[in-house]
Amino acid sequence: MDRERASRAGKTSGEELTPEDEWAYCIAAGVPDDLYWQLTPPELRALLNALQEREDGRARQLALAAGLVAAEIRNSQRRRGGRFWRPEDFVRARGDAGSRAPTAEEIARLEHRMAPTRSIRRD
Repeated sequence: MDRERASRAGKTSGEELTPEDEWAYCIAAGVPDDLYWQLTPPELRALLNALQEREDGRARQLALAAGLVAAEIRNSQRRRGGRFWRPEDFVRARGDAGSRAPTAEEIARLEHRMAPTRSIRRD
């Protein structure tokens, strides 16, 4: 498992998963214990990578669903000629997980810009 995935699995970026960690991850993902012990190391790595990609895909789908809700709310407040928001506008791009968190000032500016959208128009 690569460093980024090990980091997401609770390890720091410099540590590799131990065999116990790999076993626990496989069991938690529903891999039968006897299958785990029958796998060769390359097969195990391939299985772990496939499990991680499946998990990443599910997380992306959930993030896009939340982005869809956010885009619908934002677009309902859009003025004529205003920007049209898409679900992807509210979701980080793949591989962008290392970007920095917003500062308190950036959050305050965003909250100020979003203030008119807090109530739903009824026209």
